[in-house]
Amino acid sequence: MKPSCMFAVILCVSAIGISLSGCTHEESIDLDTIVSRSAEAMGYGNDFQDLKTLRFQSRSISSDRVMEWEISRPSFVRKDWDQGVQLVFDGERAAFLAGPRGEDGKLKEAHLVPEEDWHHFEMDVALYVLAYFEYPGVYDGVEEFEGKSAHRISVDLPMGGLAVYLVDVESYLPVSISLPAWEYEIAPGDWAEFNGVMMFQSARSPSHPDHGAQLESIEVNAPIDQSRFAIPETIAALE
Repeated sequence: MKPSCMFAVILCVSAIGISLSGCTHEESIDLDTIVSRSAEAMGYGNDFQDLKTLRFQSRSISSDRVMEWEISRPSFVRKDWDQGVQLVFDGERAAFLAGPRGEDGKLKEAHLVPEEDWHHFEMDVALYVLAYFEYPGVYDGVEEFEGKSAHRISVDLPMGGLAVYLVDVESYLPVSISLPAWEYEIAPGDWAEFNGVMMFQSARSPSHPDHGAQLESIEVNAPIDQSRFAIPETIAALE
């Protein structure tokens, strides 16, 4: 082969390599950019504070049990169910204000939840108020979820829990939220806008199709009296 021909082949192969390289490498992106784009997609605003409170009913698709939720950022939560059971977390402690029901069907007296379980309530909140808007996260790269590419973000919660989010690379809405300590994962779906903020209306289990919940009567930024989350100082654990 003549030198001029060899040079032409090298140039051609190099050009092809450059083209292929450009096609196979995804756009470089960092955590701050992902969080900012997700905030825009969710309607959270530049400071991530446009979601302040959340109230909804969660209806289990397997048992038809309905639980009423009230959440106030960053981590106050109250759950009411079973005609009188009241469970609250004030950001530090968790307690049953009433219940649960004993074997006799009667509500147990008010008592603190064991301290080793208090961090579970932060994990509860992280399912519905995305923790990467509240606390520092770690970007773990891109992975596939049900045929879609998603950014993986891990967040260590202040009291010890871990929440992992897969954020769609196109919509920047979460396609998966998991709590590894519970081996629990939901795939949020049926997104809709409520008072300017996006919220999912269904939460199915990717591994158990017959498990999940429908979210109904969703209210975003509705006034919630903070006394709803109050735990009396005198309350104690059950003996």
